[in-house]
Amino acid sequence: METKGISPQAGCLLVNEIAPRLRVTARCLPKIGADDEEELYQDGLAIAAGMLHSAEQLGKKVTAGNIAWFAGKQLATGRRSTYGGRADALSPAAQLDRRSLLSPLQLEVSLDPDSGEGIPLLDLLTDTAEDPAQAAARNLDWETLLSGLDGLSRRMILAFARGDSMRDLKAEAGLSDSGMSGRKRQLIAAMRETLGQDCLSDACREPKWRADISVLREREACRHGLAAV
Repeated sequence: METKGISPQAGCLLVNEIAPRLRVTARCLPKIGADDEEELYQDGLAIAAGMLHSAEQLGKKVTAGNIAWFAGKQLATGRRSTYGGRADALSPAAQLDRRSLLSPLQLEVSLDPDSGEGIPLLDLLTDTAEDPAQAAARNLDWETLLSGLDGLSRRMILAFARGDSMRDLKAEAGLSDSGMSGRKRQLIAAMRETLGQDCLSDACREPKWRADISVLREREACRHGLAAV
């Protein structure tokens, strides 16, 4: 346990007498937002350590009961060891003041009260449209690639983008199946040389921000599932 800044005597007081009191306090406090018992307990220890340090700096004598009581009082009013204000919408103090309300992204929002069907709040807040900056950057990359290709390769890329069959293009170029496959391999090699070795896999990969949210949702689902067992 970190007791930097306080004397060994105060450290023993924190560990042996204040910590057990805070453990009970954390168990009884209401949980605000993402709070849990262990986090409240750790915040209480950090607050108590700060109080002990201030008391030693001022030469004041304190008791374990007083420090534990005041630390618990701060926790109950929404103060935390890392932030004691009430302006942050995510802070427990702001939520206790009813100045903000947090809802899980998995919350089902009903669009039709009659049917009772709803969709997750996450799907309402996230935009499935492409990021304009990403699209502009990709267009620049494609312009660089296309400028270094011959006419047939450029027509192949445009045909792929439209979802067209290569049959008509093969007849126009006068190539056999093996010849067309060879041109495809050359085109892939040119794309990887210009856009990077992972360009094809990157194009099919789910955006990182959405993958991160999916992982968090699965983790929470597993946690609730284990708690229900």
